[in-house]
Amino acid sequence: RALSGIALINVLIAGLTAPAAQAPPEHTGPVNRWLIIVDTSRGMEPRTEPARQIAGILVLSGMNGQMHRGDTIGLWTFNQSLYAGAFPLQDYRPETARTTAQRVVTYLQEQPNEKSSHLEKVMPEVDKLVKASEFITVVIISDGSSKISGTPFDDKINETFDSWRTQQKKNNMPFITLLRARRGVITDYIVNTPPWQLELPPLPA
Repeated sequence: RALSGIALINVLIAGLTAPAAQAPPEHTGPVNRWLIIVDTSRGMEPRTEPARQIAGILVLSGMNGQMHRGDTIGLWTFNQSLYAGAFPLQDYRPETARTTAQRVVTYLQEQPNEKSSHLEKVMPEVDKLVKASEFITVVIISDGSSKISGTPFDDKINETFDSWRTQQKKNNMPFITLLRARRGVITDYIVNTPPWQLELPPLPA
């Protein structure tokens, strides 16, 4: 039986560790970049609240403890167009993670669900950012109706979209696609299907 929206979010929270409970270690390497991209198309409307809460939970938990002090957090939205740069870039600090998470949720609450989903408008800009970054993790929250392109894992990601689309629609839950890149090359991916606990690729040494 499908869980309620609140119960689904509680399952996700149970799988993540808030920074207050376990502060991440001090980071001595290069600053890591994190980018959350949220689908705000009309088709996402039934999944809007879970999508917002998931984005907030990811920031609150410091991406399950993988963020380090000084890492940067970006937020883009898209439907048939990409909206990048409207949300100010955030610096991650464990002690202000809750405030940053609330900013993310509030911003997403202000975005209307309209037009259709076109992930192909997003990926060329993601590619530019990947090529300009020493290290970056991109989190795409979408309904899976628009195919991904431009990664080494396109076929596997789109196959997961196809296999789980009906179930995710039934649960009114989005797909959470994570892409991790190092020195301009996408090296890892994971497609999460809430309400199952969110997983992130391990950080390299």
